[in-house]
Amino acid sequence: MLIARTASVVGSVQISARVVERGMHKVRELGFDIKCVTSGYGTCPIASVAEDAEIERVIE
Repeated sequence: MLIARTASVVGSVQISARVVERGMHKVRELGFDIKCVTSGYGTCPIASVAEDAEIERVIE
């Protein structure tokens, strides 16, 4: 298992990579039989990484 801070390039990529996972969850909620799905493909932008000072200001 690998762990990365969400406020890092790796964290941004990992969060963006969940687009297909979230899409599958949504179609299952809508009643679609996900056992029929054989593959998935998704695209989305990767968010820029905030500076530590910006993160601290948001947390406060």
